[in-house]
Amino acid sequence: MKRLAKVDELNGLLLVQSWSRSQGKFPIGVQNEWLEVADGQVADESLGRLVRDALGESQTGIPIGNVRALAAAATRKTLSAAGVKSLAAYERRVTRVFISEQEDEGIVEITPYRTGGKDDSTPIAGAEIRLAADIDDGVLGSGIRQALRIANQG
Repeated sequence: MKRLAKVDELNGLLLVQSWSRSQGKFPIGVQNEWLEVADGQVADESLGRLVRDALGESQTGIPIGNVRALAAAATRKTLSAAGVKSLAAYERRVTRVFISEQEDEGIVEITPYRTGGKDDSTPIAGAEIRLAADIDDGVLGSGIRQALRIANQG
């Protein structure tokens, strides 16, 4: 099973979010309502633990009919936590990484994203960081910070 999480950095905060996948032949990734907010200076070990918690909340097989409502609720919660009024304003200023864990492969992949506004978020090719899934939380947190630095340079 592939488990998904996202870390957004904005206004000195780290917004750690769990993501799931819909049912179907071509599953859609959708943000869950699970969200934790940490100070941007949180210790690497704590950041790694938060990401593991987010990955633990990731699900596969969300009914496709529930995707839109789930995404809308999660977006409202994220904007409120970040203190931002609109998704466009959030997307213009955010630094982003996605984390995927492929349990059967024992790998965690951290992918920095280039963001530039609403509907403009793309992975930075060749910048992925691959780590063994069984690393300690501090190493995972450090890898996430490294990916955030890469995304910030975009």
